[in-house]
Order: sequence, then structure tokens, then C-alpha cells
Amino acid sequence: MKNTITAPIKEVVSKIALLFALLLVLAGCGSILNAPTYNNMTDAEKNSEIVGEEKDEIVGNVSQTIFGTVDRDNSKGQNVETGEIEKSGMEVNVPEGRYEIFAGHSGNVFIYDEQGDLLIREMFDQFYGVESALTVDLSENHTIFFDGGLDGATVRHAETKLSNSLSPGIWEVGLDIDAGDYVVTTDDRLVGYLQVFDPEKEVRVYELVGGESLQTESDVQLVEGQKLKITGAKQVHFEPVKK
Repeated sequence: MKNTITAPIKEVVSKIALLFALLLVLAGCGSILNAPTYNNMTDAEKNSEIVGEEKDEIVGNVSQTIFGTVDRDNSKGQNVETGEIEKSGMEVNVPEGRYEIFAGHSGNVFIYDEQGDLLIREMFDQFYGVESALTVDLSENHTIFFDGGLDGATVRHAETKLSNSLSPGIWEVGLDIDAGDYVVTTDDRLVGYLQVFDPEKEVRVYELVGGESLQTESDVQLVEGQKLKITGAKQVHFEPVKK
């Protein structure tokens, strides 16, 4: 004889299924109600500015040499080819100058000052990091460390020219980009950061994300003499605000 479910049991099962479905709907509504909306976001969040502990973690104990400016004519600078980099990594020191750093394959580049404080770190990778160059001011007191994931690296003189599109590195307002009000964006779908350093003020940090649905836009005012530190994003665009 086939097993059958009596009418009362069927009714109980139906009620349980209905109750379970109702609980799922209520849980979904609760998530929607608790999710942050544009209206209850802070001004910083609306502008993709990072604050608090998260900002402190991103900035870290940055080298104070970030505020220094070298002789941009590169009269003392020299180009360096590292050749193959061993698994243990390689340290490179160069004379004072403005440099572009190129690295092959996939790996990290760290630049420290003589106190051991980190000036900048960037990852080179075709898909998840820098594809072009890392551009920085360096002195004899800086050490470039290439980790063992890189095939080789080139350190060469960098030209100075004003631009509204900047790649990873450290840039000076007034030398590399004009002072003014900008809307800052990136086309890169990975998460990057723009850090604005001012010797008279607290550092400000903006998150950079590209893509149609997730793209960030930040209103940023740049003042001559400020330093801009760009990491993570392959290219950052500064669109002047029309007055």
C-alpha cells in the first residue's frame, strides 16, 4: 500500500512552509531597512573620503620625506637596470632625482627612508597592480626594495610636466598638476587610493573605484605645495570644476 499524507498533516506542512517563506521575506526587508542610504551617509562617505581608523591604517607611519622636493633637472640622477632579482629580493639606492620605476612580471616595490619609515609601496601586476610606472622623488637616503616576485626592474629619470591624469606615485601640486578644484575619478575597477598631504593639515584619503555602477567621484581642492600619493589605481583623472 502506498504511503499517504492525511489532510491535517498536509495542512500543517503548508502552514510551516508559509511561515518559513514569511520569515525569509521579513529578514530581507530588515536588511534593506538597515542598509545605508544616500540620505543617511555622512558628507565624507558621499565624497568617497575615508576617515577614522580605516584612514589611519591606509596612511600608516608614512615617511616625512614625502614633503621633500628634489632638483627636477635630474643633474645628479642615474638610470639603473637591476637584472634578475633573486628570491630574497634586492635593494637599490640612487642619487637624488625624480625617477620612474618599472618592474617586470608580478611583485612589490617598497621605498623606505633612512629611518626605515615607508614612503610608498606598490604592486606591479598586469591585472591587479601597476602596469606602467611608479613615479617618485628620491634622495641618497631612500632605499628601493624589490621583492623576489619580480623578474627585473628599471629605475630611470622622469620628466616633469603638468597633467590632469596621474599614475601611481607621489606628485606635487604646482609642479605636476595645477592647483584648483577637481572632480577625481578612475577607470580602474580595482580599489585605489588618493592621499593628499599638506604640511599644515591632516592628511585626507579618498577611495578610487572605476566601473559604471561602482565608480566613485570625489570633489577635491588642491593647493600649491601639497603632495599627492596615488596607489592601487592605474590612472587617476582630475577634471577641473568649471566656475
